Amino acid sequence: MIKTLEVSWLCISVVSLLLSVFQFFAEGWQPALWMLFITAIAATMYKVRRKQRIYFEDKNEKELYH
Repeated sequence: MIKTLEVSWLCISVVSLLLSVFQFFAEGWQPALWMLFITAIAATMYKVRRKQRIYFEDKNEKELYH
């Protein structure tokens, strides 16, 4: 489940970054700023989920050997 959410947030951040670049060239920097804000939120959520997954995998691995 956490891996799925991690990949989802990564996809959202990549797509929103591409949309912000498109909006920057098509409409200017003001509309692109909102998409960059969404990109930042999605990238932050990706990092949080990635750290959670790594923590839980390490925790489960340690429990197997103890």
